[in-house]
Amino acid sequence: MEPLEHWQDVLENRRSRYSTSKNERGLQAAPVPRPQSFHKPLAPSKEEFRILHLLPSADLDATIQGVMEHVSFNHHPPYEAVSYTWGDPRNTSTITIDGLEFSVTSNLVVLLRHLRKPNVSRALWVDALCIDQQNSHERSLQVRLMRRIYSSCLVDLVWLGEAESAKVRAFEIAATLERADLEAMRGRVRAMPWQERDRLGLYSDATDAYTVLTRDDWNELRSVFSQPTVWGRVWIMQEIACAPRVILMSGHNTLDWDVIAKFLDSGNYPDAYHAPFHHNNYEAHINEIFANAQIIEHQRAIVRNMDTGYVSRLLDVLARFRFTEATNPRDKIYGLLGLASDAMGIIPDYSKSVGEVYTGFFQAYVNTTQDLDLLCQSPWHFGSMMAPKKGMPSWCPDFANPRLPGPGVLFAQRSIFSSGSEKCRTSCRILDEIYLQVEGVCLDQLAGICGEPERDPDAPYSYLSPLDFIEGSIPKQLRKKDADERPVMYAWTGEPAFQAYWRTILTDCKRYPTCRLDPATLHACSELLESWREGDKPFEYYDGEGGSVRAELYGLGVSVMSELNFATTESGIYCMVPRSAIVGDEVAIFSGGKVPMVIRRQKPGTGANERRCHGVVGPAYAHGFMDGQGAALVHNGDLAEASIFLS
Repeated sequence: MEPLEHWQDVLENRRSRYSTSKNERGLQAAPVPRPQSFHKPLAPSKEEFRILHLLPSADLDATIQGVMEHVSFNHHPPYEAVSYTWGDPRNTSTITIDGLEFSVTSNLVVLLRHLRKPNVSRALWVDALCIDQQNSHERSLQVRLMRRIYSSCLVDLVWLGEAESAKVRAFEIAATLERADLEAMRGRVRAMPWQERDRLGLYSDATDAYTVLTRDDWNELRSVFSQPTVWGRVWIMQEIACAPRVILMSGHNTLDWDVIAKFLDSGNYPDAYHAPFHHNNYEAHINEIFANAQIIEHQRAIVRNMDTGYVSRLLDVLARFRFTEATNPRDKIYGLLGLASDAMGIIPDYSKSVGEVYTGFFQAYVNTTQDLDLLCQSPWHFGSMMAPKKGMPSWCPDFANPRLPGPGVLFAQRSIFSSGSEKCRTSCRILDEIYLQVEGVCLDQLAGICGEPERDPDAPYSYLSPLDFIEGSIPKQLRKKDADERPVMYAWTGEPAFQAYWRTILTDCKRYPTCRLDPATLHACSELLESWREGDKPFEYYDGEGGSVRAELYGLGVSVMSELNFATTESGIYCMVPRSAIVGDEVAIFSGGKVPMVIRRQKPGTGANERRCHGVVGPAYAHGFMDGQGAALVHNGDLAEASIFLS
């Protein structure tokens, strides 16, 4: 199976579908204002919350009726919690609570009708009813209790919608799947003649998970584990992760979460810079369908282990669920606080602007970790320099705008690079609510940038390979073999310039797992590329001697070159820089930053104020400056460290 960086693409493609839900879980005004309320004031000192007693009826279409009860964590009846999406706020129905009529979305009414028992009441926690949605102060207080509310329930009922044949069949299929069965079934199907596979509707690629089940089977699994909008809501992630038991519901059909967990990987939890599946362990199609479930199962295991001392970092939690949606952007942080061991002093406060919430988290995180990983290797896009959101400076990650794994995240998690010092020399300072003060050095200005090479219209493929980039970006003086066997040298490392060039293109790394080029790989790649440079034949990745090295070379650079351009600075430093970089941008190394950053001086009148300010363009690779060499230049007096103000 190929690595699952592509699972992020799958989730990203679903975001538009998730965003059709216009109301967030428990944190937005009720769909229809009401003149009177059954919500009596709660006692915060007692950590009170409400439980809905859903009254019985044997008539599925009868009006929903319920009674509200105030409870505390010390005194409450056994209750079930519900995870669902509110649905279209324009499509509403009326229910009765404590004798008062109350308007809710029709999706919630359908859910309650399927939960209602014919002869006895049912104790439930339902956010739209148990939280006074029109009381912002109460919402802020109840948000802080969400983890305990779901941890204290008997079971979390996850509503996937009304019963459909595809969902019912998916429940049946999932109940039969186990990790060992997958391998056994794949082996059995591989032995079939292709004609028999085709007759049974099985995919013919023997290395593919589609050999386990039919096309229809996989499509039915998607109807449960990929398509329902419930998988895309940020609050639901915390709810499922914290509940002691989880049951999926489609109409009156149910599937216990433990059934799914049997064939998912519940160990080796990925951090902020890893995908949810291991490399080469499951088939790509299983990963695609069960990506959401796998992420949640990791978090469920983490929550269980937190009681025994496991540390769940807030950044890892935010990154793990960064592709979920929140109608209120503040909830991209507030909705996940309960899943972290340390909330770093962050308290939900909906009176703060989105910018205040995001910059506040940035400051708290940097002061806790004393590094700039969140700036230099952010799994999110930054605020815009050209059209900044109010209170969202260019250096602050936009937690509502995640980025896919790739060259923009230069391996912070493995400490592959260490351009700056390990820790920040000073605490995180934010001035006038928009200027971030960092300590660092400006290496040089960009003098030339190579764009994406032109694609050959006659080529049998439409993608660009590493050699397309190596050939298309190579400096003129390196295009031919060095004259008189004396190679042009790269001043910053003392190696041949051609070698420095292609190492820059590859960010000096190989994968998987991603790590720096070792001497053996360096030698093998150097021989192949020198041979290619000396000859006139096109480079073939899989033919001739050294085929495995050629194939590996392809894998080394294909993702890096999809988003980064080769560039040179005025002093000849070879770099890989973001596509948005322009000539004149500066390459800087910050104290506490593992990789260099490209920054752009702000023009007067765009926020520069009285300070010399820069906007953030993005992380970069600078050959010869990825392992602390900048600090040596400062020590020798060749560079001066100073305060840099980012806006």
